[in-house]
Order: sequence, then structure tokens, then C-alpha cells
Amino acid sequence: MCEGKILEIYPDLYEIISQEMVGDKNIDCLLRFTIMLNDPQSIVFLSEKNVERRKDMAAELAGLPDNLQFRDEVFTYMNKTAFGLTVNYLKRFAKSKEFAALVTMEQIYWEEIRLLNMPIIADSPDKDALAALEKKSKIKAELDQDLNRIDAYYKKFVGEDENLIKKRERMTPENVRQLKNR
Repeated sequence: MCEGKILEIYPDLYEIISQEMVGDKNIDCLLRFTIMLNDPQSIVFLSEKNVERRKDMAAELAGLPDNLQFRDEVFTYMNKTAFGLTVNYLKRFAKSKEFAALVTMEQIYWEEIRLLNMPIIADSPDKDALAALEKKSKIKAELDQDLNRIDAYYKKFVGEDENLIKKRERMTPENVRQLKNR
């Protein structure tokens, strides 16, 4: 991406940083992560279709701390800075509403997959197994709708050009390491 502090090299990025974010010690790597994950021209976005793998690759390339709790908070947007940067980046720099919708719908889709795969435990706060099953049924219906939306947004964004869709190479951990060491 670039050597040095990203805000010094790309001062336009200050436009997406709120006052609350300024003091975040991880602002540089979070900015890099956000751009690699959400910019349609980033090598990570172009190389990997699966958003979960993109997150791992972007985290590695951006230099996010190896702390699993921190990464989980960033990946699930529980980290306020990561959440704010993503929303602001898409509002300011995404040139397409369809692309912003695509990025958002992919994230929701994988959250729904995670929720759907969570076991129903009788002694959990969700004691009523019937209510939990009902929730999962609703999530499955939303999942189907969201998958159709993702496909539609993707086609609107890249067009019907099958060659463009096929050109997206898969990235291996070795390729990520090579990119990081450049």
C-alpha cells in the first residue's frame, strides 16, 4: 500500500476521521485495514471474494495487532473506530451506492451464517428452544433474500462481464506474505 503514516501520505483521509478517532493508537492500521477491505481497487478486494478471508488478509497486510479479541472487535465492527472508518470511507470514497450496499450486505450475510450455526442451548439466555428455532427460521429467510441481493449488487457493480468476474484470483497465505514484505 504505502510506506510511512498513511495520513501523512494521503491527507484527504482526515475527512473520514472523527474527533473520537483521533486519539486511537491503532488509527493507521485501522485505516489501512478499512481501505484494503472496502476499496474496489485494492489488491485484497480484487483477489478474494470471501469477505471473511478478505478480513484476515487485510488485517495481516495492514499490521493489525495479533490480539484475537481486538481483531474480533474490528472484524465484527464492535470496535467504534473500525465501524466509523468503514461507514465514513464508504460514504466519502465509494463511488457507487451499489458497491456500498454490496459491502454491507456481505457483512450481514456472514453474520447471519454465524448466528445460524450457533447451537441452541436450553440453559442459555435464549432458553425457549422454540423461540430460538423461530429466530433461526427468520434468519434463514433473510439469508436467502440477502444472498440474492448480494448477487444483484455484485452484478450491478461489475456488470455482466463474466471475464471480469473470473479474473479474480485467489490469494494464498504465501501471496499475502509476499505482498507484506514488498
